[in-house]
Amino acid sequence: FARGVVDSEDLPLNVGREILQKSRTLKIIRKRVVRKVLDSIDELRENKPEQYDQFWSSYGKYFKVGLVEDLDYKDELKRFVRFFSSKSGDNMTSLSEYVSRMKEGQDQIYFVTGEGKRAAEIAPAMEKMKQKDFEVLYMID
Repeated sequence: FARGVVDSEDLPLNVGREILQKSRTLKIIRKRVVRKVLDSIDELRENKPEQYDQFWSSYGKYFKVGLVEDLDYKDELKRFVRFFSSKSGDNMTSLSEYVSRMKEGQDQIYFVTGEGKRAAEIAPAMEKMKQKDFEVLYMID
């Protein structure tokens, strides 16, 4: 979802793509560009929640894929992800909000998967969680 051009005098131009991809300079550039993008998104999340909600509705599923596939930035991506939950109604909740609402003695994050929010709500495992009054995240993407 982020595209741009990086101008650098440090990259050799007359080498193969494989050698360029292994370049230390390219790794540093990648790390800095990713950091800048994540910082910009974090600023959007903190200062303009309505715009962040629109951003999330367009690109949120890619962040969830990133949690699984990009181990280098897994911890940073956790700040951004949102899920529906059994206690959030029509609003989405972040992992930090979920953890802050966890019951005393609860040391695990509970989730259920489904084809959609309604399917997750009526999943058989939800009966037990409702009895124990645990909040459950819906993994529906």
